[in-house]
Amino acid sequence: MPAVFQLVPTELAEHILTFCHPREVARVAQTCKQLHSLVYDGTDQYLWRELFLLYPFDDLRKAVPAGPGEIDATVDWRGELQRRIFAEAVVVSDPATASADELLFALSTLVSVVYSSLPHQPLLPGQDNPIRSGNLTWLHDVLQRSPFIRTPDLALTEPTEQLCCQLRSQLSLTMDDGTDTSELSQRRAESRCAVYNLSNYTIKNLWGPYLPMFTLAASPGAQPKVDWKQVEHVMNVVVLNMRELVGTPYSLMRPQLGLEHTRAYSAPGTAALRTNGSKDWAGLEGLWRRFVCFMDYRELFAFNYSNLDTSLSPRYFVEDSFTEAVRILEMRIFLKKVEEPTPFDYPECPQLVFEGHVKGLQSRNADVKGFVQRFLDGTIRWKFETIYDGVPQWSGECIQVGNICSTIGLAGIWSGVQHTAGDPAGPFWMWKTAESVVERDIIIM
Repeated sequence: MPAVFQLVPTELAEHILTFCHPREVARVAQTCKQLHSLVYDGTDQYLWRELFLLYPFDDLRKAVPAGPGEIDATVDWRGELQRRIFAEAVVVSDPATASADELLFALSTLVSVVYSSLPHQPLLPGQDNPIRSGNLTWLHDVLQRSPFIRTPDLALTEPTEQLCCQLRSQLSLTMDDGTDTSELSQRRAESRCAVYNLSNYTIKNLWGPYLPMFTLAASPGAQPKVDWKQVEHVMNVVVLNMRELVGTPYSLMRPQLGLEHTRAYSAPGTAALRTNGSKDWAGLEGLWRRFVCFMDYRELFAFNYSNLDTSLSPRYFVEDSFTEAVRILEMRIFLKKVEEPTPFDYPECPQLVFEGHVKGLQSRNADVKGFVQRFLDGTIRWKFETIYDGVPQWSGECIQVGNICSTIGLAGIWSGVQHTAGDPAGPFWMWKTAESVVERDIIIM
């Protein structure tokens, strides 16, 4: 067969190979020197580009870079395809067979697949269904088969665990619909233990979902890293609380969940921001919904400071007497100011200052002000304060869970604006909604 194949013109041979799986192409390359050269020594990467796009993956040339170092006019199609095929093999394998370095490399690759996915494409005239992301369709299939994602209690290194938590946060429990109810209840109890533990919020992590910084005072340009374990806990609490609201008016206001909704510019009203030169690079202007969870202050105090056997333990939240309140608020915000760029800003993403107002069914209307910034690693941070009668009362620290301007929105922590000892805190999720949605809110106790 190799002798016959060698007689085929190079262009035709490459075209034939595009119908093969990349692993089959690698096997073909091992049959003789000529085919090895055809597969691996080409200068234009035509074969590898076609193999990549027909897998199918999204075109890397159309992706929104997740970091300044990733802006590159050239694409290593062969290298990227090989990384993804290797990552798939690692994460679907038996956890006992993968080395720590292999797993870290594989999970880093899978996270990059999220951020290199095709930005959301608006429907064209006559088009019934949106174009789905090949990246995210493939990734969803891989993660469904991965014990590292499906088994949250595996013993992993800290960097590897952070990557697993990031992927699970972006999945937002969409793979767990069939999971045993008791298992989900236990998971929520563990996540409640994390999000309501007040010692988790200090100046070192900006009272938000970040890893502690120990150079905060010495370096004004220090930028925190996202604590994806805490973000996953926030998502677990909020999503599982949402599921209990079936049959209530809230069921009409459910946000979009899952990998497909991590795509850049998928949030309502943001599709044109990539190309129209708008200063509002974060897509902040418009109508937002905010789902807030909180404990009764007496229970919060008992959980954190009492001598109960269940204090600071997930067992505190499995008691039948425990109740958690949720509130859905609407925020309408406007871009007030674009700050001058600094060396600590992501290129072309200067800090945005916003203001607006908040509506609640059983609470007074309030003002809101804050800012959005994008760190050099691509992280998008929101910080804001809720103001009643001119007095700031609550603060929020949150991060974009998916790509820039993605439907999945923001996950974070609310707390008292003064951050004094004993101030309450809790999780929230915030997402942008279409202007055509009738404004409403609901409180469920």
